[in-house]
Amino acid sequence: MQRLGLTGVLHLADYFGRLKRRRAMQEPCSGTESGFSVHGSVFVIRNLSEEERATVGKGTDWTDIPLPADAEFLEIDCRIVSDCCKQNPFTMRSAMEAELTELSTKFPHLELAYRVTDNCSDYHSTQSAIAHNQARCGNIGVAEVHYHESGEGKNEVNSFCARSKAK
Repeated sequence: MQRLGLTGVLHLADYFGRLKRRRAMQEPCSGTESGFSVHGSVFVIRNLSEEERATVGKGTDWTDIPLPADAEFLEIDCRIVSDCCKQNPFTMRSAMEAELTELSTKFPHLELAYRVTDNCSDYHSTQSAIAHNQARCGNIGVAEVHYHESGEGKNEVNSFCARSKAK
């Protein structure tokens, strides 16, 4: 967490799964014939002090965010729903770029993402390594990617995915 500094973000990412139609007569919108693909992330950023907010964090709306005395780090949960049901490097890259671009819009002071994900082929392959290397989403670029065995090493995001599937 020390490596995050003022401008880094820890990005825990995982594939949630596929959502399918629940009723036989449900209207088949784009993609629902085979379901929707859901990707999820948990972002962790440093909660800046008043002085840091005035200098580094300019351009961010901090009105609803408590000062660091209440929380040293901020957790931001994100879900991306896609009508592409494939679990592959293309959908991973699309979800990653959408999430990081939106995060960059909300927190323009962020510059480096440190991603943690599993060894699944959509995150850990030649195509995804190129995607991580080339990613520049708003102000944020991917600095490092760390891989863990599926279902291990990212307990927070795994439990977040499980809770989301139950809803």
